Amino acid sequence: MGKTKQQFLAQRELELMGMSSRQLKAEAEYQADQMLQDLSAAEIYSKSVRLEKYLSEFNKFIKDHITNMDPINGVEFQEAERVTFNFSDDPEYRELEKLLKSRKDLLQARFKLMKTIFDEKGEEVPLVTSKTTTFIKAIIK
Repeated sequence: MGKTKQQFLAQRELELMGMSSRQLKAEAEYQADQMLQDLSAAEIYSKSVRLEKYLSEFNKFIKDHITNMDPINGVEFQEAERVTFNFSDDPEYRELEKLLKSRKDLLQARFKLMKTIFDEKGEEVPLVTSKTTTFIKAIIK
C-alpha cells in the first residue's frame, strides 16, 4: 500500500472516530449510495456482512480485555449485568408452559389445515391472524 493511500485511510479513520452515531449513520448511507453506482447491492452486502462478522468476533475478544471505563473516542463504556431467572424450577410454571405450548400447537394446526378443529373441551379453535415478513439472510461459508 502506497504512502498516500495509507495517509488517506488514516485520515478517514480519524474522521470516522470523531463522528456521532447520527453522523455515522448518515455517512454510511452516503457511502452505500456511492458504492451502488459501481457495484450491485448483493456484492456490496456480501462484503459488508463479512466485515460485520469479523468486527463482531473482534469486539467479543477485545471486550474481555477492557479494564478502563473512561470514555475514548466519544464512546462511553458501562459495565452491565443481566439476571436470568430459571422459571422452570417452579412446577406450576412448567405446567402452564406445557399448556401454552399445547395451545400454540392447536392454533398453528388450525391455521395450517384451514378447517374447523376443536380443542379437548370440545370448543372450536379460532383462526388467529398472522403476519409474514420477508428478509434477506446472508450466510457466510
